Amino acid sequence: MLTRSAKFFIIMTIFLLIIGCKTLSPSPTATSTINPTVTDTQVQLPTIEPTVLSPTEIITETPLSDFQTITVQNVNSLTLMNSITLPSQVSIKWSLDQQSIILSSFQGFRIYSYPELNLLFEFNSQPDEMLVDVSPNGATYVLTLNQSSLLVKNWQTNESHTIQTNINFMAGDISPDGTKIILTQQDEWAGPIFDLASGNHITTLTGFETAAPVYSIVFGEDGEQAIWHARATIRLSNIANNTIKDPIFHEDFLTSYTLSPNGVILATSTLGTKDNSIVPLVFFYSAESGEMSGSLEIPSPASSLDFSPNNQLLVASTGNLVTFINTSVISQVHQFEGDPERVTDAKFSPHGDVLAVSGDNLSVSFYAVPAP
Repeated sequence: MLTRSAKFFIIMTIFLLIIGCKTLSPSPTATSTINPTVTDTQVQLPTIEPTVLSPTEIITETPLSDFQTITVQNVNSLTLMNSITLPSQVSIKWSLDQQSIILSSFQGFRIYSYPELNLLFEFNSQPDEMLVDVSPNGATYVLTLNQSSLLVKNWQTNESHTIQTNINFMAGDISPDGTKIILTQQDEWAGPIFDLASGNHITTLTGFETAAPVYSIVFGEDGEQAIWHARATIRLSNIANNTIKDPIFHEDFLTSYTLSPNGVILATSTLGTKDNSIVPLVFFYSAESGEMSGSLEIPSPASSLDFSPNNQLLVASTGNLVTFINTSVISQVHQFEGDPERVTDAKFSPHGDVLAVSGDNLSVSFYAVPAP
């Protein structure tokens, strides 16, 4: 599974190709009949001055039970526990049970056991294959050969089936619980959602109106909302009743965005105006009203954003630094160098006691707060 920033660049390329060949005539309210088939084949407040601290102690084979939940109070005690080296840059996704970690690249993905970090499975895509996404169940992944059908595979059971979507799509995103997939439709502003196991079409999200390309439609971390991204604009949809909220505009193209696990806070990152200067910022919005609750200047536009499971912290990949923000008062509480050149992704584990960080140095490092 690629990061949203990576998906951004891929989809930008696709759109340029599309626009070069034809003029799109989107119909935001139009819906199409989709009959899938499944074929079995087996907010702003005073801020504190940033601090830059680099964890130096390396501990290996520390029992998982000896790690504390990462909180605002102890985040400055994060310690580098171990790391692994990889052949390429990766984005990070944890399995739901935190028993494995999924590391995806343009070429494919690897799944490692956690905390042992043994390689469990490796997939390298062929020239005619596109990896759509990898499920957080740790076993299911989705490919496409023609961007109109989905090949759903399970590496643990070797079972697979095909979902004929009867549409053309640009990208897909598997839900946080691993049961559904939402597709970014190519020829109209729509987001069809399918059940991964049965292949049944659940609903199609509509209502976005824009003259700009819709780069992606993805699930929010609450699983109940979807996030539409078009250049500098974000919109949220309620999946159950297919209603779309007012657009949230920014001054420049978004580099990253995410929704808190409780579905209350939307965080975005891009360049914006502060004190009459254009600076990198993280913005915080109410997911319900769309009103901005505050913003915080950061070292560079974030390449990734991720909320802790308890919604108290937001971690941002800002240049070569990992920056932590207290979401209740919107202030920076900790920062350290996560990569000599650039941090590409940072993700909290499902239990909230481990932080995985990837970067240009082609490694993934694991940080935790050891028990006293």
